[in-house]
Amino acid sequence: MNTVKSISVLNQLLSIQQERFENYEANIIETKDYDLLKSVSEFKNQCQIDKLELIEEIIQLGGLPIDETTSTKKLFYIWLDLKTLFTKTNKEDLIQTWEYNEYLSIKHFRSILESNIQYFNFKQVQMLKNQLDTIEKNHDNLKSLGDLLLKQHIGYQEKHQSVTL
Repeated sequence: MNTVKSISVLNQLLSIQQERFENYEANIIETKDYDLLKSVSEFKNQCQIDKLELIEEIIQLGGLPIDETTSTKKLFYIWLDLKTLFTKTNKEDLIQTWEYNEYLSIKHFRSILESNIQYFNFKQVQMLKNQLDTIEKNHDNLKSLGDLLLKQHIGYQEKHQSVTL
């Protein structure tokens, strides 16, 4: 096992988890819906747990966890906070944004894991697969929420149209 490569790959995966966490953190203030807030808080908390697992593994391998919050990302989150102050974001938009971000995280996480799996032992592979499964479950939950809102919206429109006709 190439320890230097393992540390590097784990730091890449840590960066993905950090970005997910920051996305939830930045957008969580945009919703006043209790159920959605509860779900997203759970997702954010799980991200934190996953980040800590990765950090622990990196340290056990003798590496240093990196903080990949770049200046560009920091500016993006500041812009997002300002946007939140001046625009009204609806629940559907938030869910779509989170779902798409989770989709990108899945794609990136899976690609990194599959192309570097040889650098990990069995325990590490299981941990990383569990983290990927969690991201996939979050995505599926967000997709289900979005689909439900869409059905409700369409049902409301159909009902409203039949009343006006």
